[in-house]
Amino acid sequence: MKIWFISDTHNEHSGLQVPDVDLVIHCGDEATHGNAWMNEPESKQFFDWYSNLKIPTKVFVPGNHSTAIEQGLIRAEDFPAVHFLIHDQMEWNRLKIFGSPYTPRFHDWAFMEKRGKLDIAWQSIPDDIDILITHGPPKGVLDLTHDI
Repeated sequence: MKIWFISDTHNEHSGLQVPDVDLVIHCGDEATHGNAWMNEPESKQFFDWYSNLKIPTKVFVPGNHSTAIEQGLIRAEDFPAVHFLIHDQMEWNRLKIFGSPYTPRFHDWAFMEKRGKLDIAWQSIPDDIDILITHGPPKGVLDLTHDI
């Protein structure tokens, strides 16, 4: 089994060399704009590309630049070839995969929460997960922001 992890492509996805893998996981920030309406065409272009990759299974977890997703302008049902994990889980090849976009508040980006709400969200992640995907770093590891 071969898994390709990518993240923070920020509109540069077409320059990637796509390997021969069984699963691709994008860990957020497919687009750049903070404004959701300007972010939408960027995200749509990414998901059109991502959906058509010759990789059997595609997973996506939003990041702080995924404002069109957070605002509902880009919806999972619009891209059925992609498994969107927004604090949710799926099973693949007997592996339990959980994805969460939430990160500590830093300015006014997408999927950001104050520490108290984050602690509640993170405690809801099942213990038996094999692969945990987040856009941000692990709690307590380079995760401090000026908005803590």
